[in-house]
Amino acid sequence: MNDDEDERHCYILQCLRELLYRWPVWGTLDRAEAVVQLRNEGLSLRKLAKTAGCCEGTIRNYEFLGRVPWQAKRALSEGRITMRKLVQAARDAHQEAEQ
Repeated sequence: MNDDEDERHCYILQCLRELLYRWPVWGTLDRAEAVVQLRNEGLSLRKLAKTAGCCEGTIRNYEFLGRVPWQAKRALSEGRITMRKLVQAARDAHQEAEQ
């Protein structure tokens, strides 16, 4: 490994450690943001799920939630939409974009 790879590896380990300790106290949007950040770094759903102590489907939902526009996140935080409905809408939009 070169220095850049070592640095990236240390960064990912630090993020996973933070995820492990803070997951129980983080709110929905904090979890979603962390999942997106770590998925962007190349971590698998399985690795994140094992670290957080939940199933891959839950991590996938947080990832969908983390990628929605800020207006939708604001609606969630204000209670105007449920996480379930928001994730479903994000999934539907993602599927339409793939077709």
